[in-house]
Amino acid sequence: MSVAALSAFAGLEIPVDETIRIFAGLEFQPEADGDLVSITVPSHRVDVERVADLYEEVLRHVGFGEIPSQLPVLSTQPGKRNPNWELVDRGREAAVRAGLVEIMTWSFIDPDDDAQAASLPMCPNSALELDNPLAQTQSVMRRSLLPGMLAARLATTSIRENDRSRSSSRGGSSPETPPRSARPSASESSSRERSTTSP
Repeated sequence: MSVAALSAFAGLEIPVDETIRIFAGLEFQPEADGDLVSITVPSHRVDVERVADLYEEVLRHVGFGEIPSQLPVLSTQPGKRNPNWELVDRGREAAVRAGLVEIMTWSFIDPDDDAQAASLPMCPNSALELDNPLAQTQSVMRRSLLPGMLAARLATTSIRENDRSRSSSRGGSSPETPPRSARPSASESSSRERSTTSP
């Protein structure tokens, strides 16, 4: 293990002698050769498998509070758009102007939906079933976009119908109920009842 690499990783200078002392206390049998430290991991330390594990052993003895909290400064390049993205954006805008709607659907669908789409020309080969699906309704990899599109359409229609129902219950008129302006007032209803029951 390189002590210089450990120091660069931690962001603080860790002497080789300190590293040797820590590993010796852990019974790692350290041997120093300049910047490099060779160790022998004890058989009972099954959690130490990589160089990163050795870093952790040293740093937890040095103290995590000693590690500076300032992030290192890295050189970066300004991002740029792929030339194809402009064409994709233009195509999307043209589709929206034509009245189309972009939807995002699941890659996994219900086996029953897949079976209904299996006869389509664009559904070759057999269905690909998942070994550990999140739900039965998402246990097959889709072979066609059609089931997801129909499910999205059905969900959108259901949401719109629910919105209309809530709007009606808040004061809108339903086909069975006449508008408020067409309903007789309490006095009119009482007058009609009296005229009907009088001889």
